Formats: sequence, C-alpha cells, structure tokens
Amino acid sequence: MTAGLTAGGGITARFPHQARVGSGSRVPSSAMLRDSCPIHSFQASNGNEQILDMGEKRLFTGVMIHHTMIVAFDNPIPASELDQYLKEFEELVMGSGLVESFAAQHHIRVPGDDHAPVAIASAVLQLRLADLDALNATFTMPGAVDLIKRWQGRYPYKAIWVNHEPLA
Repeated sequence: MTAGLTAGGGITARFPHQARVGSGSRVPSSAMLRDSCPIHSFQASNGNEQILDMGEKRLFTGVMIHHTMIVAFDNPIPASELDQYLKEFEELVMGSGLVESFAAQHHIRVPGDDHAPVAIASAVLQLRLADLDALNATFTMPGAVDLIKRWQGRYPYKAIWVNHEPLA
C-alpha cells in the first residue's frame, strides 16, 4: 500500500492487492481516497503510512477487529439530528460490504463531563470487521468523504477512534 498527503492535507491511499472482506466480497485494488478532505480530524503524518500498512505486515494476529469511534460535536445538537447522523453512518458502512456489524449509542451526559480534558462525547460507534484489510478499506469507501463534509458543514465535530480486538 502507498499513502501520502494531498495538497489540501488529506490522505491518499492505494492498496496494491485486493482485500478479502467478510463473506468473500472483494475491495478493488484501485480503492483510493480521491478527495483532499481529511477523514474526520485525522491528519496525515510520516508515521501514518506505516500505520495504514499494518495489514500487509500482519502485525495484528487476530481474526476480528473492532473500530470504536467517539464522535464529539463542537456544540450540542438535537437528539433527532444525532440520530440522523448515526443512521446515515450506519447505512454507509453496512452498505459497503466491509463491516460485519455496527452499533451506536448516545453519550450519557454527567456533571463530570464539564471537566473532560479533550472533548465531551456526543456518541460512541463501533464497527466489527473481519480483519485489518477490511478496516483499511473503510478509510477509502465511496461516500465517506461526502458524508463527513455534509455533516461537518452542518455541525462541526471531531472523531477519535481505537482499533482493537473484541473486549470480551
């Protein structure tokens, strides 16, 4: 896989092989982020090429991986709008054929959130994927940049994530 920066600070990624995903579907080897929009608040750096390449180096030995995201809108948004964002996100990822399951919940606000050192979460989302090839392919799935741009334009937000083996 090759990865690099676009002039706008976004990520380009090209996988030299086809990723085997889920029940035998395939991700085209030409999968590439064609837009210069950074995915969420992710900024490419020299180390990210190596990170995106982990599937080829097989540094992860598990059979299944979870991608857990925390989404934090800059300002509170109506619950109906958050539900719509989560619905559109679910339709996108589940329609891609890359994701085995999706779950999301609203953050439960408590007084201690006022002291959060980074941001106050709006929701948590979790994708279950067959392997790292499937995870890497989600970063170039068609429609992702459009969804992010549309929602960022309406309600700016940040997202952080962790990729991990199942917790239980």
